[in-house]
Amino acid sequence: MIDVQFEQKTGELGLLRSRVAGLENVIKLGLRLTEKKRMILREIVKISGRTTFTSAVDRVSRELSMPYSTVKWNMMQLRSSGLIVAGTKERQSLPIIVTEFGIAAAGVQGLETDAL
Repeated sequence: MIDVQFEQKTGELGLLRSRVAGLENVIKLGLRLTEKKRMILREIVKISGRTTFTSAVDRVSRELSMPYSTVKWNMMQLRSSGLIVAGTKERQSLPIIVTEFGIAAAGVQGLETDAL
């Protein structure tokens, strides 16, 4: 019984360590987000879970009056950074979602901007 509890606690500790490391990376990445990426990420937070990647690109492009290609390029970078999750060519119908790391990065940027 003690061995099972020890293994469970060890597993929980490992998970906690990986989450802390992930959040540290998000903070570093968040502090390096460009103004465009930050604006795009904040717009995506508003529509997270309700639209696909392509529809989100179109909507964000219109909302921010940015060229479609600029928004798409920046959103692809946000996706590859793990700040958003969206469908792929094989699974296009999946909705776009801002990850907890993306929300944290957007929050870090907000704090940084508010402090200036």
